[in-house]
Amino acid sequence: DNTFTERGSRAVAQALPSWPKLRELNLSDCLLKPKGGLAVATVLARGVNPKLESLKLTYGEFDHRAIDLIAKAITDHWPNLTTLELNGNIGDAEDECIQNVKDALAGHGHEDALDELDDMMDPAEFDAEEEEEDHVAVEEAEELDKAEAEKDDDKPAATTTKSAPSTVTQQLDKAADDLADLLGKVSLGEKTAQS
Repeated sequence: DNTFTERGSRAVAQALPSWPKLRELNLSDCLLKPKGGLAVATVLARGVNPKLESLKLTYGEFDHRAIDLIAKAITDHWPNLTTLELNGNIGDAEDECIQNVKDALAGHGHEDALDELDDMMDPAEFDAEEEEEDHVAVEEAEELDKAEAEKDDDKPAATTTKSAPSTVTQQLDKAADDLADLLGKVSLGEKTAQS
């Protein structure tokens, strides 16, 4: 399991146009969250990876907006998509966005490409979980701030507490930017036959 969230998802979204020959994309269990999923799906819907054959997006917390963009990408750009995994995202197997995906796949003769959807997350439950996760994240950040303040005996706790989140945020932003730069330099070449 990976936790991309919005920042890591933006890095992947920025890198996708650098991979026009991409055939398989597996972001399963990467926890992109709705905003991150929307960022990735928006870029995919532009058709930057027209050779895509396999797309695995399970348990990424994609919502109906992102799933609708995936349906659009299938219709407009991915005639060769034969594997699609969306289980564990936000919605219901009977939602309109899922039907749009099924119709798009059928339009290319790949009705069986969509994997099971037996573990989709109820949007109402997701909203409740998000509130709880936000609360826990705030508590964890406060504990980290307190620990940092206790480590630094030379500075008053209030000053350290205020600067620690800023420093952590700056470090995370730099790491995400560095990752985006590295991913942007990756290229996928054609396979060559060996003699």
